Amino acid sequence: MRLFSCPACNAIAFFSNMTCVCGAELMFDPVQHGFKVNVPACANRTEIRCNWAAEAEGAGFCRSCAMTKVIPDAFRGDNRMLWARADSHHSGS
Repeated sequence: MRLFSCPACNAIAFFSNMTCVCGAELMFDPVQHGFKVNVPACANRTEIRCNWAAEAEGAGFCRSCAMTKVIPDAFRGDNRMLWARADSHHSGS
């Protein structure tokens, strides 16, 4: 398991972390292979706990979520949990 660090306080952070112990919201940057703070979060952060940074200002989705073409009805049964699990990069899996 690879360890990361919080850019705000340098504390240890795990890939699945959404926030740091210092309270900073963490967004994973797949290009730099590390966390960033104060960058736009993926639009799916609240939906399926995606902790990646949005591709560009105003783009809305991270690189992975932008490739998702079909999503399940999130209000039926376990679909929201299954959707999060299907996207292996999400911390909700």
